[in-house]
Amino acid sequence: MTGIVGGGSNAKQKTAIGSLQFQTSQKGGVIPLVYGTTRSAPNLIDYDDFAATPATTGVKGKGGGGDKSGNQQYKYSASVILGVCRGPVAGFGTVWWDKNTSPLSGLPGLSTVNLGADGQAPDPFWTTHHPTKALGYSGTANITLDNYQLGATATLPNFSVEVIGIESDSGANGFDANPAAIVADFLTNPRYGAGFPPANLDGMSAYSEYCAAAGLFLSPLLDTQQEAQQSLGDIVKLTNSAIVWSGGLLKILPYGDLQLSTTYTVIGLSGLIVAGDTLSLTFTQPWACRPPYHGCLHRQPR
Repeated sequence: MTGIVGGGSNAKQKTAIGSLQFQTSQKGGVIPLVYGTTRSAPNLIDYDDFAATPATTGVKGKGGGGDKSGNQQYKYSASVILGVCRGPVAGFGTVWWDKNTSPLSGLPGLSTVNLGADGQAPDPFWTTHHPTKALGYSGTANITLDNYQLGATATLPNFSVEVIGIESDSGANGFDANPAAIVADFLTNPRYGAGFPPANLDGMSAYSEYCAAAGLFLSPLLDTQQEAQQSLGDIVKLTNSAIVWSGGLLKILPYGDLQLSTTYTVIGLSGLIVAGDTLSLTFTQPWACRPPYHGCLHRQPR
């Protein structure tokens, strides 16, 4: 993946790397399906404008652009498009690259954030400078970095991003998803679903209410090829339920045989929380029930 450019007769001339090095670029791979909110590693789907520029400032050495031995140093940059997951998603939160962390809006070189809508427009920079390769990647959430500064190495950082995905607002906290909403979308979505007829799917209101009362909310990242039946089986197993075919309908019935109920309170925090701060919450009714906890939801405050 590397080449040699430059040259000359100077024995101390350091050759520049001629192409970008990266670890995650896969053709024909699975486009991840993200429910709820979780962290996903993007896949490099295109890059261009790779450049090696002689460093002229900030490096000690002869002429201001060399190391201690007088070798010429270089700084590298490239424009990249990172495919994240199947869309449309609700948004992105934190981004991680190497040892750095910030909100996605603070990522250096960030140009376009596409949430994966159908017919989304390509990045304007690519439209202008690479019109034959300017794609919006309809249906795929992606991030574009224009002339991203790689520094003294031609290696692309290991990026990962917090995805606020499909059905992220169906859970009590506004980030995780209710398993009933996951199942319905997973089976019947006309773009990426399993092709199950919506008319043969039970409304699953009882399953949804059970998961909410039991505090069972999920944020799965589906990024490997497997049968839909297996994915569905994993979800119902995690939520203490079973798949039943009855009266021409697919139903999901919880194993729980006692009544559950709960109330969720969303606590809003404002201001900057830094290391060393103390956060205190006082519960006026810290236990939902008393031993032996039959027929009610038992939660211990944290």
